[in-house]
Amino acid sequence: MGYLKLNDAVNEVENNGKITLIKENNEDIIISREINFTLSGKKFTGTISAAEGFEITQNGNNYSVKKIISENQKANVNTGTDMNMHNKIAFFVAFISFASVISMIAYEKHHRKNKNTIK
Repeated sequence: MGYLKLNDAVNEVENNGKITLIKENNEDIIISREINFTLSGKKFTGTISAAEGFEITQNGNNYSVKKIISENQKANVNTGTDMNMHNKIAFFVAFISFASVISMIAYEKHHRKNKNTIK
């Protein structure tokens, strides 16, 4: 499939795909998704950069764009992990309390049954 603009090709290329320039290109494009691709063919004199929240690395004609995890997002992820642990502890405590109530009911029913039994 052919594209008139490099930006369109980059938006449509599959991860680890290859884009072949059939004529010289000097576009300046900004990529805002995670992608790895190879640029080949005719001469490229433009710039390829990453949108805010992404970083780009280039090795020859190979480009790799990755999403950046900010310190704030890392803190949220850690807090989420801590909250999961708190939820697990709360569930365990609730389970133990529930099990204790069931044991008390069973104990009480057993003793009532024995009191009403004629020997």
